[in-house]
Amino acid sequence: MSRNPVFTSVPQSGRTIPRGRTAAAIALAGGLIASLGACASGDTTSTEQGPASTEIPSDPVEITMWTVQTGAAQDSLQGLIDAYEAENPNVTINLDYTESAAFSSTFKLVMSSDTAPDIIECGQGYTQMGPLVQSNLIISLEPYDELYGWSDRIAEGFLGPSRMSDDGASFGSGTLFGLPIAGNMIGIYYNVEKVDALGIDLDFQTVDDFTDALETAKAGGEVPIMFGNLDGDPGAKAWEPLMSAYQEKQVKRDWITGVEGSNIQNPEAIEATQQLLDWSDAGYIYEGAAGTSRADGNALYTGGEGVFALTGSWYLGTYTEAMGENVGYTLFPRVNAGDPAQASGATSQPWCISSKSDYPDVAANFLDFTAQAENAQILWDGGFLPLVGAEDVVSPNTGSEQALEAWNTLVEQDGLTLHSDWATPSMQRTENPGLQEVLAGRLSPEDFLGTMQQNWEDFQATK
Repeated sequence: MSRNPVFTSVPQSGRTIPRGRTAAAIALAGGLIASLGACASGDTTSTEQGPASTEIPSDPVEITMWTVQTGAAQDSLQGLIDAYEAENPNVTINLDYTESAAFSSTFKLVMSSDTAPDIIECGQGYTQMGPLVQSNLIISLEPYDELYGWSDRIAEGFLGPSRMSDDGASFGSGTLFGLPIAGNMIGIYYNVEKVDALGIDLDFQTVDDFTDALETAKAGGEVPIMFGNLDGDPGAKAWEPLMSAYQEKQVKRDWITGVEGSNIQNPEAIEATQQLLDWSDAGYIYEGAAGTSRADGNALYTGGEGVFALTGSWYLGTYTEAMGENVGYTLFPRVNAGDPAQASGATSQPWCISSKSDYPDVAANFLDFTAQAENAQILWDGGFLPLVGAEDVVSPNTGSEQALEAWNTLVEQDGLTLHSDWATPSMQRTENPGLQEVLAGRLSPEDFLGTMQQNWEDFQATK
């Protein structure tokens, strides 16, 4: 398939390209938008999906894969491509990159063009996958699932968010439109030296156990939980583990995926939100959080301020690089001892195949390759948490090894509960500032959850 001017190419040597698009690429993208705007606003592609096969042509084949990944993650994808091309020398896979904001504003137009990439990194839910499904711009992967047995390798809790109704109106069940190969989770990072000095027992069996550790940290003159909450998102990430601790996973998943009758304004969610407020009132959260940026909060933590950080696995590389063996990781506990492990988190953006691809069988064969256990190390080295084969990868430090053990537990127990702000396209704009108001004492937990439920109901009424 010919190349699209919106892309910046990744050199085939595997070297990472400069972050962001060049001015020329942006100008070309503008031309693409101008040329496609009229047809992309309402027209849909009508493409009959042919029979699927695991066979790939023997003649030379060239396909394109479009990503927003940068740094080590992008290098990891290139590593998978290099390994695949070594086994299939007649296949060339071009890895193309667009920075995230530009990707979000152009992805549908690009996928509507005659030079659409064969494989696209496609966000689950209503913002990206939904519009592509509605416009028939990506194909069902159900035939390839039957051929390759992805459902046998990957738990439904991980595949589910990549399923949508055929009209793109709901997600979490229905047709498989994307294949996830990795994931993320929110848990507890801890400063090893501070925990040892304070004598904190890290065997947290309950939320109360963790709360006791916060009190120990405060009594010892330390900041128990560090984050900068100027934009509201870090506070939401600290709230998410409590939502997964108090609620059963299916209750949380059902609300996020829009199951009729779901309600986030439930007793368990209210109790979880009240617990976050109680932590704040007790002085367990960094007192300058409201006026500190996310980046500065992370810098304070990696610089030695704070005992614990409640955030996502996407910071694992940042923390271990800055803190070395002085950072550890553990799962957030449940309310009741012995309950199955759960964590707020999800699969990474799945890979979808364009309905315009000339080589969907090759694209699917490559996706299957990326989801093989023997390639898990390549994913892990790039900062991904593999869905298949994670139990066999080698970690470079103790913190990473602990995170991997936690991840394997969640994979085994199908314990990811998704992210609450996925529930509607605008939920993050309700959730993040609402939690800031809760932490400031200006909004009650029940009223805050009521605003989230209203957002949810308003969105459901439009479907």
